[in-house]
Amino acid sequence: MKWIIPTVLGAVLLDVYFRFLKFFLPLHLSLEAVPFPFTILAFISLFYLFFVRWLSDESTVSRWDIRTEKAGHLAMGYVSFLLVYLAIRDVSLLFLSTSASESLHTSQANFLIFLLAIASLLLGFLIARSGPVVRKVSVAIDSPVRFSKPLRIIQVSDLHVGSWIGKSYVEDVAKKIRSIGEIDLLILTGDIGDGDPGFHREALESFKSLSAARGKFSVTGNHEGYWSESEWNRVIEGLGFKILSNESAVALSADKDVEIRIAGIADARPDIQNAIRNLSPESLNILLAHQPKHADLAAKSVSESGAKVHLQLSGHTHNGQFFPWNLVIGFFQKYPRGLYAVDGMKLYVNVGTGFWGAPIRLGTRSEITLIELNSSA
Repeated sequence: MKWIIPTVLGAVLLDVYFRFLKFFLPLHLSLEAVPFPFTILAFISLFYLFFVRWLSDESTVSRWDIRTEKAGHLAMGYVSFLLVYLAIRDVSLLFLSTSASESLHTSQANFLIFLLAIASLLLGFLIARSGPVVRKVSVAIDSPVRFSKPLRIIQVSDLHVGSWIGKSYVEDVAKKIRSIGEIDLLILTGDIGDGDPGFHREALESFKSLSAARGKFSVTGNHEGYWSESEWNRVIEGLGFKILSNESAVALSADKDVEIRIAGIADARPDIQNAIRNLSPESLNILLAHQPKHADLAAKSVSESGAKVHLQLSGHTHNGQFFPWNLVIGFFQKYPRGLYAVDGMKLYVNVGTGFWGAPIRLGTRSEITLIELNSSA
């Protein structure tokens, strides 16, 4: 099973050779020959990433591991763009004359494809590294709870603190959250950590000073489990967050005007029924679930006292993260981004406060979500 990805990668390299690399042979010292060694080095980085890093049983990382992982992630983005643009070129051949088709199978044409892939990589890198935008979303909730002013919730999801996202990026996120002003709830919906928690724990320290009037709550995502879910949970708890693992908690304001119950499911062991067991028909009920796929079941589930979930907050999808995957993510995820109504329950899917793998955002933007909840009329 573990050889599937390297085998596929080898087949992709062979395909790239016949559709792209062979046009640069025989090699000669010129700018137009650069795509050949550059692409070979990219595939070497990918093979190293898969064989040495991802298939390794070693749970700790070194600075060398970080550097090689970064190289593999950049290679991932470059190869992705290269394959897409080669596919677009090949499809266009179906609609072109023979002479026009021949002109697209030259070293000059392939060099332009190489430049387009590099330009896309650089642009996507700059957008990703610029950090998240604050996306404000107004949500009307049909619940027994009525509040005089909107309930303000900050949702951070898929931060992926690891080889690319470190202290400076997280500090920028924290600064943007502080600039929003007073908030009621600060929510983390999983994949906050994506690396050795011992190596990266200090990167999240700026989240410790963030405050929310009604509390800070978190659930796990799938990536914490790839390293050490329990260790990442300890790190996040140390920042003042309550970890919800198939359970719920009560969030109250100082004057106890509105009761809010927050339920959360563990991504590796989801149990919605147990998570919502203690929700109340008299409270505003919010479910935290890393993956939005749980929404259909959550909307139909009721607690022991007959309470339903009014709002689910999720992440996971990244909205495809970059072109062209942002265009096809809807075929793989029923709820890829934004706000949905699911059988009377509202669902919001955060597209990621950080990024995973290739440090690229193209066609999407990382986000911090400011959700303002209102009572529906």
